[in-house]
Amino acid sequence: MKDLLPMRERKKNTQRSGFVVLVLFLFFLFIFPASLSAKNIYKKQLRASSRTKEVYQRDDLFASVRWHVTYQTPEFVQAKAEKMAKFYKYEGQKKQDLIQAERAKFDAYTAFYISFYAYDYKYADISNQDNHWKLYLEADGERFEPVKFERIEKVTPLYEVLYPYSNVWSRHYYVFFPKLNTDSLPVKLIVTGPTGSSELKW
Repeated sequence: MKDLLPMRERKKNTQRSGFVVLVLFLFFLFIFPASLSAKNIYKKQLRASSRTKEVYQRDDLFASVRWHVTYQTPEFVQAKAEKMAKFYKYEGQKKQDLIQAERAKFDAYTAFYISFYAYDYKYADISNQDNHWKLYLEADGERFEPVKFERIEKVTPLYEVLYPYSNVWSRHYYVFFPKLNTDSLPVKLIVTGPTGSSELKW
C-alpha cells in the first residue's frame, strides 16, 4: 500500500506536466506565429515596394550611381505607420492619428523614398538643379517631373529602421510626383545626368 502511494503521486505529477506542456504548445502554436506574421508584414511590404541598382560607367570601376528607392504605395504607407506605432507603443486614438497623418502626407501624390549615391558627393544632390541631375517618373505613356523634394538632412535611427539601406555616403529624400490615377499602374523611375543614368521599374 505504501508503495502504491508514491506511484499514484508520480502518475499525477506526470499528468500535470503533460497538461502544462500541452498548454504551452498550443500557446506557441496559435499566438507566436501570429505575432511573427505581424512582425514580418512591414519587411514584406518593404521588399515588395523597394528597388535598387548600381551603375558603373567609370574607368576606375567605382560606382557612378547607386540608388535604393521605396515606392510609397498605400499598402506600404499603412504597414510603415503601423510599425512606427508599434515601436512608439501607440494605441487607440494616438495610433489612428499617426496612421492618418502618414496617409495624409502621401495620399495626394505618387511618392518615393530615395537613397542616392553618386561618385562625387558634392554633386550628388538630385534636388539641386545646378548639379545637373534629372529625375523623371514615367507611367501610362506619360513623363512627370517632381512636384517637390523633402530632403532628409540626417539619417536618424527612425530612417535606419524603416529603410535599412540608408547610409552616411548617400543623400536621402522623399520625392513627390503628381498623383497617378491608380497605384496599380506599372511605373518607371529614371535618374540621369552627365556622369550616369539609371532606371527602376515597378
